[in-house]
Amino acid sequence: MSRLSAALGALAVSAASLAGAGERLGEPAFAVCLGERSHVTGMDIEEFVHLRKARRGDFLWFRRAGKPFVVTDAATLAEARAVLRPVEELGEEMEAVAERLRPYEDRQEAFDREEEALAAAKDALDERHDARAEAERERLEERLRDVESQRRALESEMRVVEEEQRGLEAREQEVEPVADEKIRRLIDDAMRHGLALPAR
Repeated sequence: MSRLSAALGALAVSAASLAGAGERLGEPAFAVCLGERSHVTGMDIEEFVHLRKARRGDFLWFRRAGKPFVVTDAATLAEARAVLRPVEELGEEMEAVAERLRPYEDRQEAFDREEEALAAAKDALDERHDARAEAERERLEERLRDVESQRRALESEMRVVEEEQRGLEAREQEVEPVADEKIRRLIDDAMRHGLALPAR
């Protein structure tokens, strides 16, 4: 089970397998949409976007035996919100770590561009063997060594944040299946109590 955090218009989506895998495994597809946050499993992204555009307000949508149902009962949605709170909080932590990684990634890309430019400048000197060319070649090689040294220092700093990211991803693998199972129980309860209405 994987998680996707993305902006779809104004939507923030936490998706455990947005690819229909749940249906293939016999698990019900569902989408819990609460404000601008959504938790989705067993749906492809096109189906989810269509659903989100077609419905307003908070709702729990799911599919059983190929038939779609929707729940708008306030008590059920309040329970769903409580169930998904740990997932949402973890998602916020992961987004914060991703933001912290972004400057490192930007600097890596800048190093890549500079190294490509330096290598191209060195290549342009291949046919020249005069003193000025030799001096320029040495200057470029020194700068390449400096960039590589800076890259190693950057990667060392990055590893600390990446380790934190991996820890959050491991927690995600524990938290999301628990939340999904609780949502499936809510769906069962909604079906038993007549709170699930056929969705058009």
